[in-house]
Amino acid sequence: MKWSLSLKLLTFCIILFYSGEPKAQNIVENQTLSFGRFILASNSSVKSINLLSTGSYVADSDFIFFLEPQMANITVDDYPPLTELEVTLGTTVLDPLGAVGANFFISDVFTNPIIINTDASGSATFDIGARLNSDGRGDIHSDSDYEGIYSVSVAPAM
Repeated sequence: MKWSLSLKLLTFCIILFYSGEPKAQNIVENQTLSFGRFILASNSSVKSINLLSTGSYVADSDFIFFLEPQMANITVDDYPPLTELEVTLGTTVLDPLGAVGANFFISDVFTNPIIINTDASGSATFDIGARLNSDGRGDIHSDSDYEGIYSVSVAPAM
């Protein structure tokens, strides 16, 4: 008798859990993806800054840094608990703000950790790193801030 009662109660709880309206998921950028502040001494060939999953970076010697690069840090919530997430990242071109000059390109975007799972509350936090490449055309980069948009899409893995 107790087994039957417990089974009905469990079934009722599952129905209540799944019968609610879906929630909108939230994606919050805790820390912005940044390749720092630097001077690029030569753009005669493609030069790169590689953000590493350890949080450090490696850059060609033609970069002189005033502010070091940093990975983005993202928190997502209102996803199903204990669920693997699929993260899709888009890349972009970085253009000088208010100036004309050579461009930079973002490539090799990655998440850290590689496999992202939500916790018991349906939240997860992860880092995003990438590689920044100069265009290598020999043009001078403007003394300006460079800006671009990268996209982050998150969904439960199929």
